Amino acid sequence: MPAFAGPIIRDIRIDRDPVFTEADRHAVPWLPLGLVNKLHVDTRLRVIRRELLFESGQELDQDLLDESARKLRNLGVFADAEILTTAAPGDSVDVVVRTRELWTTAVNVAYDRFEDDTLWTVELREKNFLGTAKGFELARRANPDRDTWVVGVSDRQMIDGTWDGRLRWANSSDGSAIQWSLRRDYVQLTGNWTVRMGYRDAQVAPRYYVAEDLYVRPDARRTAAGFEYGHRLSVSKEGVWRTIAGVEFEYQNFMNQGPLNLYTPSEELPVSVDFPQDVPEDRRWNTPYVGIERKTRRFVDLRYLNAMGTREDLALGPELTLRAGWTARWLGSSTSGFWYTFGHVWKSRLSRTWLQSVRLNSRGLFGGNDGQNLRIVGSIAQYHQPHQWITMAWGVKAGIAKEIDRSDVYHLGLNSGLRAARYRELAGDRLLRG
Repeated sequence: MPAFAGPIIRDIRIDRDPVFTEADRHAVPWLPLGLVNKLHVDTRLRVIRRELLFESGQELDQDLLDESARKLRNLGVFADAEILTTAAPGDSVDVVVRTRELWTTAVNVAYDRFEDDTLWTVELREKNFLGTAKGFELARRANPDRDTWVVGVSDRQMIDGTWDGRLRWANSSDGSAIQWSLRRDYVQLTGNWTVRMGYRDAQVAPRYYVAEDLYVRPDARRTAAGFEYGHRLSVSKEGVWRTIAGVEFEYQNFMNQGPLNLYTPSEELPVSVDFPQDVPEDRRWNTPYVGIERKTRRFVDLRYLNAMGTREDLALGPELTLRAGWTARWLGSSTSGFWYTFGHVWKSRLSRTWLQSVRLNSRGLFGGNDGQNLRIVGSIAQYHQPHQWITMAWGVKAGIAKEIDRSDVYHLGLNSGLRAARYRELAGDRLLRG
């Protein structure tokens, strides 16, 4: 017997609500909410249509409707998005895509005083420029180490609408950096393939401590690039398994060889020292790898958890990603060893008002002559929402690090704000924001 055919989608209608509805304006009439709506440019219809996994004339599939709604909410330009169906003449239905706009322009001004150091930031960010789902950022940052201008652009719907591209450029008083990424994620959870690639090149003059409270500012360059391809393995009602294959390149080099001025945290000394030609922080890593990942197909939507008022989709159940490869000298690396990264997240709904999140992340290099670089970080968090406007959260986070080489300490410093490149700077007053 022929399989039962579901109703056919006759028409798709898109309804767009403004940032503030009439109910909002009546609730707080003394605020200029109407002016906010006029200043905001609504998301264009073509942006919404590009996220839909169905079209008119197709058989209705509720899973595709639900996932399309999650894709719209994941764009980050809507406070809410939902997809409903209404009966139509004959064996057909009409689909209604309903969105609510979100104010996406942010201005951030920050000033901080830490001991004798002053840090300040002024930045402008936009995630939905003229309703196109394209974004930009412009920032000016200043701290005791450098003054920086940052310019960035992004497009969540490049090429055929399925590619995400980002470009960021920074010009600092001691160097510059450029970074770009291009990725084509799985169009849907059960999609067949994905591609990710990226490049980053930064030249700065970081603090390099040569003695207690004495440092120099050598020129350093760090370049990283990578390419990754993913393919679907299997699909079940609970989740999707995928394979991963890729390659990473990472280079780090201190380029100064002559005498450098000597500094203390408070002044520049009338003394110079010779900087060695080769330092332990220099390294080259060329790593091909393979991996596997699992993504859940179970979700719950909440509000007021991570974003104020925005409807969020939280993945329930275990999700994991494991990448493993070999960093080899015969590939041009400065060391050889087994390299891996592992990430695991398990969110569960304990009750209607309780949510629990368990995370475990680890990275390591075994067999290398520079150390294992083993890091493991785990956390458990619980959230309680007795009311949709009230969220209580608590948790615990712990981690260990073993045999982190000097090169990796310097890398941690660039990412985490450390101002030095030695083991002892991982503790005490050296954990400064830079």
